[in-house]
Amino acid sequence: MQFNGKTVCVCDCEGSMPLAAGQIAKACDGAATDVATHLCRAQLGRFEETLKAIDGDVVVACTQEAPLFLETAEDLGFEGELTFTNIREKAGWSSEGDKATPKALALLAEATLPRPITGTVELESGVSVLVIGGDDKAWEAAETLAATLTVTLLLKPDEEFTPPTVSQFPVFSGTARSAAGHLGAFSVTLADVAAYTPSSRQSLEFEPASDGGEFEFDLILDLSGGAPLVTSPEKRDGYFNPEPGNPAAVMTALFELAGLTGTFEKPQYVAYDPDICAHARSGIVGCTKCIDACPAGAISSAGEKVDYDANIWFWVAMLGGAALSVTGILLDFPSLAQDPDWLRIAQIIHASAAVIVIAPALGHIYVGTVGIEGSLESMTTGYVDENWAIEHHDLWAEQVMNEQSGEAGEEKAAEAQPAE
Repeated sequence: MQFNGKTVCVCDCEGSMPLAAGQIAKACDGAATDVATHLCRAQLGRFEETLKAIDGDVVVACTQEAPLFLETAEDLGFEGELTFTNIREKAGWSSEGDKATPKALALLAEATLPRPITGTVELESGVSVLVIGGDDKAWEAAETLAATLTVTLLLKPDEEFTPPTVSQFPVFSGTARSAAGHLGAFSVTLADVAAYTPSSRQSLEFEPASDGGEFEFDLILDLSGGAPLVTSPEKRDGYFNPEPGNPAAVMTALFELAGLTGTFEKPQYVAYDPDICAHARSGIVGCTKCIDACPAGAISSAGEKVDYDANIWFWVAMLGGAALSVTGILLDFPSLAQDPDWLRIAQIIHASAAVIVIAPALGHIYVGTVGIEGSLESMTTGYVDENWAIEHHDLWAEQVMNEQSGEAGEEKAAEAQPAE
């Protein structure tokens, strides 16, 4: 059967998908359709005959047996493009599989559409890796990686470790608050960072902790066992957070980390058109669909939005209030003015300052009460919900959530201690 100029091979997977032949024929402009039943085994010859008979591209409605079909096409010297689409799990095997033929046809039509040419992005990844952990497993992992990478080891505070006989890499005590970025360009926010002292004897000792800050690394191995430092860690190349108690997962992460140095090409998944984006075109928040849809958090606002700056209001109130006060005194006590022209100037300045100060003051009051949902409650109760905190004070919200997740982990650990 033909869709958009491409030949489509459809199989009902041994009759497990009830495909309506009439609807399929109608979609193919009334042409005769022949749905296979066992295309990957008993009817493989039919697939071979199809490849021999045509010169164009072919779409097979099966992804499970794609390797078999690709091998068959290669053996036959097929020169067209062979692609695949899944109508079984996405349509035919659904809870409403007997009514899923239209959806299966839509999937077939989509698979035959011309694919847009996507660009690629080059990522440069060096050899610096941050290893985070709270026990000897992190130290062992750091020693393994030190053979090929430049390692920095961050240990949990208040944990005891035996001092190394040979210092192979920098060792610090501290807390990883968050991480952002991508392969080759991770920015990690660390707090309470302290370097270990070379004179440590029985157990590892550390210097007084500093405030920390943001540090750059190409790769991250997170063996802390806590919540991931990034959103959708499984989609973030270069960030690994295997379960510390799973040796196989840790070894897999070590093996993959060793190969993530050099230059890599990744597909460019996002095409940004500033002309249709309210953020860039008008400087307002139109929608956040692109930000919400990105599981890796790779899309973020660049700040081109309407947001009230408390610092601006501070200076407007301070300078405007001072102008109102000085000119008001002159108008109340005209004898202080040595020249009548001063009074006329004072009237102009007083009226202008009143407009400049009072208008933003009313706007500020509106925004702080009913203009932004949740603002009034935050002032009267002292509490805000999580979404309000993230939108208006993201750094503070992130710090509080990290502290709460840490406390929750400590409570679980305490509950897991056996009774004596």
